[in-house]
Amino acid sequence: MEFCSKCGKESPDGNQFCASCGEAVAGGAPAAASGASAATPPPPPPSAMPKAPEWNDAAAPSSGVSGGSNLAPYSKRLGGYILDGIILGVGSLILIVIFSLLKVTFIGLILALILFLFYAPYFIGSRGGQTIGMKVTGVKCIDAKTGETASFGKGFGRNILHLLFGFFYILQILDLLWPLWDDKNQTIHDKAASTLVVLND
Repeated sequence: MEFCSKCGKESPDGNQFCASCGEAVAGGAPAAASGASAATPPPPPPSAMPKAPEWNDAAAPSSGVSGGSNLAPYSKRLGGYILDGIILGVGSLILIVIFSLLKVTFIGLILALILFLFYAPYFIGSRGGQTIGMKVTGVKCIDAKTGETASFGKGFGRNILHLLFGFFYILQILDLLWPLWDDKNQTIHDKAASTLVVLND
């Protein structure tokens, strides 16, 4: 049996505090130490600590209007280019033949030149960014800066450069092959006009 050091009353064995006055009994832990222990819980284990948010770079939004996976694959670009080339070639030939039969071949040549100059800009600027070949293959031409349909002016600029490359065989081939290794699948005339060819959603 132990006795309280403050009031002198008996306290059963094993009790750390006096039942009468609350003072620590002989052999018990100091009251201040016990109170401090009760007031300050042990720190949580590391596994219970909140973790800082982890950012997934793959899920982070990208800037710009590159379109990401929406960029038109090379096969669709090439298919549209071939179809438009057939349309221009056949259309020009028909014009030249008709006006040759009328003995005014030069008019047929002028009209064929106009067709080559304005076919792509007209359809890109006023037909949702799509020539006939682009429409068939499901792609369209947009402004790389705004993401909107390319204007007639941009369509005309890229078309002029593309036609000029036609006078230099190596440049024309390089221009057409450029999307194969370009990170935005752009041709050289796309880069010059700041345009992109994307899938038509």
